[in-house]
Amino acid sequence: MKTAVPVIQDSEASRISGHFGSAPFFAIFGEEKDELEYWSRKEQVGGHRCAPVDELLGMGVGRVISAGMGRGAIGRLSAANIEVRFIGDSTISLAELRKRLASDEIALSSDSGICEEHHGHGHGSGNHHGNGKGHGRGHGGGCNH
Repeated sequence: MKTAVPVIQDSEASRISGHFGSAPFFAIFGEEKDELEYWSRKEQVGGHRCAPVDELLGMGVGRVISAGMGRGAIGRLSAANIEVRFIGDSTISLAELRKRLASDEIALSSDSGICEEHHGHGHGSGNHHGNGKGHGRGHGGGCNH
């Protein structure tokens, strides 16, 4: 099974991205040490920006490890039978994560990185609809991962 990890740069020295939906790259790797490739979000065509399910499935990904992710992305990945796991530390490098995974020295959880706010759809708070009933809190919010 291949694993996808959102990262800041296309390098093993890169740290894990704090949030799945805003990661510029994904590291895709398998069981073998030399099996590693990077996918740039710039290559994404269509689909849902926060959860590139079709692209990940096309690369044979069966598991995603992330520091943080919204419930929508979790739902889309889970519906596609992609296992979602969280690592509590977004300061860890990809190389260190892979090393710890290979030696079973890391604990992954199924819920410690869930972000409760909705991300990046530009609705903002308040009265942008002109009727005094803007979307309010929850849209465009940030995850502190």
